[in-house]
Amino acid sequence: MTLMEIEIDVLRLERRDPVQGGSLRGWFENHVLRGFEGRILDIDAQIVRRASMLHVPDPKPDRDAFIGATADMHSLSLATRIIRDFAAMGVDLLNPWED
Repeated sequence: MTLMEIEIDVLRLERRDPVQGGSLRGWFENHVLRGFEGRILDIDAQIVRRASMLHVPDPKPDRDAFIGATADMHSLSLATRIIRDFAAMGVDLLNPWED
């Protein structure tokens, strides 16, 4: 999900500003994808089921549900500056932008 969010932003920037978009594309391909190779968690059936449970009783955006479910199923802390989007999911949260 996180890769998808970054990819969407890269594609949007490439459409608006090809030069700056190309620079961001290079960063994504050469640093993010290579840097995290072998460390990206798949969304499997167990995570899909957990993400589905996060929608009841209060529906969440699908991306947030998948991210929260992945963190939960792997006992990970979720780093985000938008704590309120994940607070009700019951996952350990960390805002790296706060002291």
